[in-house]
Amino acid sequence: MFGSFVAWTLVLCLLWILGYKSMQIHYTAEECEMTWMFHPPHYQRVYFDTEVEAANPQYSLHLYSESGYMFDSATDSSRALELTGIPALFIPGNAGSFRQCRSSASIALEMHLAEFSHLKHFDFFTVNLNEELSGIFGGVVFQQTRFVSACIRHILTMYKTSTHQPKSVAIIGHSMGGVVAQALLTLPGFNTSCISTIIALASPLKRPVIAFDHLLQQFYDSIEQVGHYPPPIEI
Repeated sequence: MFGSFVAWTLVLCLLWILGYKSMQIHYTAEECEMTWMFHPPHYQRVYFDTEVEAANPQYSLHLYSESGYMFDSATDSSRALELTGIPALFIPGNAGSFRQCRSSASIALEMHLAEFSHLKHFDFFTVNLNEELSGIFGGVVFQQTRFVSACIRHILTMYKTSTHQPKSVAIIGHSMGGVVAQALLTLPGFNTSCISTIIALASPLKRPVIAFDHLLQQFYDSIEQVGHYPPPIEI
């Protein structure tokens, strides 16, 4: 019995040594960088079509801003929403928060102010989908898609008084948010030219991770029928 114990101990030690050596040989340095914020974030509620909001009281649209830029910390209000940039919309995924847009929006703002001030900046909008479990229950994704469509239409109307009037919105969708972005193309009468780019972050674009109900599978089938245009950029 003692001999078996020694044998197993040697085997475990050998496996540990092999694993350690493999890690040393195949180790790659972490290339991601931590994002830092230099100003408090603000998510200003954007009110629009009362009929749409009445039908979707659990959802809302917000404009991201930071103190000292687009936001007056003294009066605690937006500077009359003078939008002059390129509209971008963040769509959260399964159980995701609309505040997850903070990293992308803040970094884009810092890069613009530091290096690309001669170019157009991004106006980041983000949609609050009530942190619903869209990756599990297909009953909510159809309503989410219709609400996001209404948000896009309203965002474009907010630039009517601007000298720069964009015709489309760049979309960043995380997880199921990327799938919802694709599903916009299934809506009757939706103008595909309203979307310039779809960036899908870790989105299950081909099939649901777990199809708990037929509605979620039906949602994916409807996307497959209309195709994928513009083709999403998968990250």
